[in-house]
Amino acid sequence: LLEEVISYTDQAGPLLNADPIAQFGRAYAKARLAEELPVPVVLKRGYTGEIPKELDAILAERPNQPFALALYGGYQAGVIRKVGKLVGRMTYGVSADQMEQYFARSFRASDDLPIGHYEYANALGYVYGDDQHEKALEQLRKAVAIKPINAMEALEVARAKQLLKTAEEQTAQR
Repeated sequence: LLEEVISYTDQAGPLLNADPIAQFGRAYAKARLAEELPVPVVLKRGYTGEIPKELDAILAERPNQPFALALYGGYQAGVIRKVGKLVGRMTYGVSADQMEQYFARSFRASDDLPIGHYEYANALGYVYGDDQHEKALEQLRKAVAIKPINAMEALEVARAKQLLKTAEEQTAQR
């Protein structure tokens, strides 16, 4: 499905520039695929260069767009997860500090988005491992405490509950 989003937005050509939701969907699809695909495939498809370029374009028009800011933070964390902090910084220009800044900006723009909090919890695990486990739990608890205002947010809260349960079980086993 994510590849279909990319294909459809490719077909849209210049019309894509008139639809910020489609622009975000395209960047989101690439970022999600980049998380799961092997590094050589991500490199071959050019996602490591395209994702930040597309997010920069979105943020140039809407600098406080909380979803795009959180996605950028998640992208930074995802690169670090795949290639490490040193290679991530030297090769792709990502860092834990930038990841933190993007999430902080996202929360300043809107602190009541469940996906922002659970994505930050994931990012903390990717970048810091167990060193930030308590902070990640705190973020998951924030996500679970948000009253959803639509079906998508209800799914995000449900996902956060799953992640929180798993994280708390891991804590109990230590």
